[in-house]
Amino acid sequence: MKINEIKVGRNEPCPCDSGYKYKKCCLYATNTVTHTHALSSSVIKESEENIKNRLKKQTGKNVILYEGNVEVKMSEVILDLAEDLLEAATTKAQHQKAIMITCMAWNLAVMFDSEQQKEKLEQLLDTIDDRQGKQDTQNIIVGLIKMKNLYYPDVNRIILDYELVGKTPDFHLNIASTPPPENLKE
Repeated sequence: MKINEIKVGRNEPCPCDSGYKYKKCCLYATNTVTHTHALSSSVIKESEENIKNRLKKQTGKNVILYEGNVEVKMSEVILDLAEDLLEAATTKAQHQKAIMITCMAWNLAVMFDSEQQKEKLEQLLDTIDDRQGKQDTQNIIVGLIKMKNLYYPDVNRIILDYELVGKTPDFHLNIASTPPPENLKE
């Protein structure tokens, strides 16, 4: 029986007997195929072009999305960190917000030290009028930063742009990020 034919929860032990949770092991190997086949390649390519065009408009330069051999795919990392938020989401707009908040928390963790993170987070929270909403947002972002630092301490790529395409549950996440430092040409 193939792993993708077994119904396994993300937090359950992986059926390949690796000793890891399914989400940290074979989930993306099977779901990536499912998501890619569920969406036409033209929809995914169009999403990639949208990202390139937005980045070109912002920077004035043509952008090449990195397609080399990377150990960690940023789309998988963000989906992993956003797991609880995505599971609670019921609409595409909520899925979009979950990814946006996760990407924001990721960049705060990568770009700023803890004092600067607090300052930037306070600036963000000042834009929220609802007291409970402010507290919830703070708790979510702080939790995501802690998870990033715990599970991905050595991944320090900055997310430049992203796009979530498709319908739930068959969506695809495209992310443009800075390349890993070891892949930068001097």
